Amino acid sequence: MTKPELRTLIRARLAAIPAEERARRSRTLCDAVAASPEWRDARRIGLFAPLAGEPDINLLWETLPPRCACYPKVEGDDELHFHHVPGLSALHPSRWGLLEPLPDAATRVAPAQLELIIVPGVAFTRDGHRMGRGRGYYDRFLAQCPGAMLIGVCFKEQLVAELPLESHDVPVHHLFSA
Repeated sequence: MTKPELRTLIRARLAAIPAEERARRSRTLCDAVAASPEWRDARRIGLFAPLAGEPDINLLWETLPPRCACYPKVEGDDELHFHHVPGLSALHPSRWGLLEPLPDAATRVAPAQLELIIVPGVAFTRDGHRMGRGRGYYDRFLAQCPGAMLIGVCFKEQLVAELPLESHDVPVHHLFSA
């Protein structure tokens, strides 16, 4: 199966999850992440604003203090940078409809400063390989973060036995699914 075909299949699976079920399973995922030693020990954390159908990791804000939350922003044509944000209200829709840090409300963080990054993905394998949304922004950024712990979060509908992998793909260290 090609990457575009797999993305279409997984998005259809996600759309079929009832809202109440998605909310319950998002809570389960966030509770598991918040209980992990990786979350407990990290102080500067990269998060992402979930798209419709993805796990609602905004629930992690309940356990965030005293940590520093950083969110991605695409700058220029294809560069992803993370910025410290004081709260979810400091995010606004980008040209693609993704929530990104407001320019005036966020400070850029160097990749080496991130200790933990919660990584989005359309699909994951149980051993941590992931397929992103299709433009390679995260893989290029994650290649600059060799010291960061990478955690994937997904619903079981996003788990696949194998993915078409490319040499630049960066797997996650731990995967939480519900």
